[in-house]
Amino acid sequence: MRTTLFSAHRTLDLVLNVLFSPCCPICDERPAYSSGICSDCLSRIPLSSSPIKTYDNDPDIIWSCTPYEGIIRKCLHELKYRGNDQMNRIFFEILNDLPVKKIFSENHIDLIIPVPLHRERYKYRGFNQTLIFSGFLSDLSGIRVDTDLLLRVRHSRPQTGLSRQERIDNITKNVFSVSYPERVKNKTIVLVDDVLTTGTTMKRCAKVLLGSGANSVYGFTIAKTM
Repeated sequence: MRTTLFSAHRTLDLVLNVLFSPCCPICDERPAYSSGICSDCLSRIPLSSSPIKTYDNDPDIIWSCTPYEGIIRKCLHELKYRGNDQMNRIFFEILNDLPVKKIFSENHIDLIIPVPLHRERYKYRGFNQTLIFSGFLSDLSGIRVDTDLLLRVRHSRPQTGLSRQERIDNITKNVFSVSYPERVKNKTIVLVDDVLTTGTTMKRCAKVLLGSGANSVYGFTIAKTM
């Protein structure tokens, strides 16, 4: 009898979800569930137990969770440009699949710093997705986030849709500054951004932090353009 009742409740929940859940913002066909997207789209997100590594001078290594394509690309657009914060559940699970605590411990990370938005962009969007991702990384690693060390002091065009050279030209040398150099001195820092494309933004941020006395700078992004 108990099993029959359980099955009945489960069937009722499924029917109610189908009738009243909004459509998946990714495929616009099937109902979205607690993850924010439908089960079919969710199943097509590539998960990995190890990050994609990009080696550079500044930052030394940039870790990325997944290629910037398909479902992940759509989920990031849904968050950034439509303000759909249900997507954050997906990004947390992607990060949770990686050995974040082990990576940060092995590289002696002291601080997590999100790539900042200019105040005008923040006012328009209402949030900074890199700060959200930094919070997830802090929860998983136990390393604190510092939000007021790195500032974007000049307003630049969004990097989305720009060519490689346009991206490089758009992020000039004077876009970022460090507000409290004494707090980054001798620290090993992870910079957090949403997507790694040319790496220009990361490079500019890393150079400013290193110029202010940081010991070394790494990067971490949700996705990477392949």
